[in-house]
Amino acid sequence: MKTRANNFVMRQQARTARRAFTLIEVLLAMAILGFIITAIYSSWTAILRSAETGNRAAAVAQKQRVARRAIEDALSSVQFFEQNARYYSFFAESSGDFASLSFVSRLPVWFPGSGMFPPTAPRRVSFVVENSGNGKNRLLMRQAPILTPTNSMEKPYTIELSDSVRLFMVEFWDGKQNDWVTDWEKTNQLPALVRVALAFGDPHTRIQPTDVISSVVSLTAASVSAGVQMPAPPGGGPGPMRPGTARPGLTRPGAPGSASPFNPRP
Repeated sequence: MKTRANNFVMRQQARTARRAFTLIEVLLAMAILGFIITAIYSSWTAILRSAETGNRAAAVAQKQRVARRAIEDALSSVQFFEQNARYYSFFAESSGDFASLSFVSRLPVWFPGSGMFPPTAPRRVSFVVENSGNGKNRLLMRQAPILTPTNSMEKPYTIELSDSVRLFMVEFWDGKQNDWVTDWEKTNQLPALVRVALAFGDPHTRIQPTDVISSVVSLTAASVSAGVQMPAPPGGGPGPMRPGTARPGLTRPGAPGSASPFNPRP
């Protein structure tokens, strides 16, 4: 009887000993837990990095679409009046992979920067490429009122359309040559078609054909001739008088038409 009791006690002690953990088992369990935590952290950081990269790529793509849309909308809204050609001149120059554009447009209210100007008022829009100083070239859009003097100290309203442009080429359809030209020397005329090519990205990489975004813009406006702007009345004679222009036979001071209504006599 005593032997059976001793055997029972020994079996109970053995079971209790088997339920405990050795130091090696504890260290092994801690190592496995550390590996699991490291794997979870690595996966989480990878997700964050990929999300940040995706958001950055989406932002760059959005800026590229905005840049392209701004150029197309501005060209589609161009205006030119020959009676005031010096204010409506169409300028275009090309230098290597970069061009510059400057013209007058009547832009819609949703166009970028319209809140800085009177609604539907025509303004001069310019697109230029400048070096940002860190090896990249940025595409800038400048806007100014149409009557702003060229030597004015007031800076035009500027928006950066892209901070990493590699190509900005503009070509114009010449009806006489029946071909595209890179320089538009007829500043007092509007081209019928404008072809714009853009490429963005690292300036140190070679431009591939698949990197170039090209579009052709048809200018819906045409030059308004002076005769249409200031038509002569039926039967001949002088046309409509502009403010400040004296009418024939009215020489008496203060007579209607002898002075501009915007500069009244003191």
